[in-house]
Amino acid sequence: MKTILKVGLVSTFPPKRCGIGIYTNEIFMAHERVGVKSGELEVITIGEGGNLSYYRNLKSWYLPQDLKEIIDQESLDVLHIQYSAALFSRLFNWNLIRAIKQIEIPIIITLHEVRYKSLTFRDKILDLIEKQIMEHCRAIIVHTPKQKKFLERKYKRSIEYIPMILTP
Repeated sequence: MKTILKVGLVSTFPPKRCGIGIYTNEIFMAHERVGVKSGELEVITIGEGGNLSYYRNLKSWYLPQDLKEIIDQESLDVLHIQYSAALFSRLFNWNLIRAIKQIEIPIIITLHEVRYKSLTFRDKILDLIEKQIMEHCRAIIVHTPKQKKFLERKYKRSIEYIPMILTP
């Protein structure tokens, strides 16, 4: 019997106007174009936008409980979170930090923003959030080789660089 990998994909999605949502939708649609055969992968979409498996407010204080319920209900193997501070913005992203600390399956996170300097109070808060993400997620994905190199030096861990997926 063939094993199906079940992935929860957490993000915004079209028709919500958001570049991260468009990027995530491309990831969602790309698996067939890159050779993943039907029946090998099941993607459960979670977040904000249209036509989702589960609509959830990503800024909700209840996000950790919501994600845990979906993980249990769907028997997910992996959770892939598209991260930008603005998507999870209430109370310094505390809802997301609580979630990644409580979730027991592997978490992959794509960082859509990397700051190279921390000049403001906001930057320092975002650095603390980034540090929690680095400590609690199995894999980190970034968009550029410069981001990869910077974060690997800063956190002394492996980072994946995946270029933007372009639709033919």
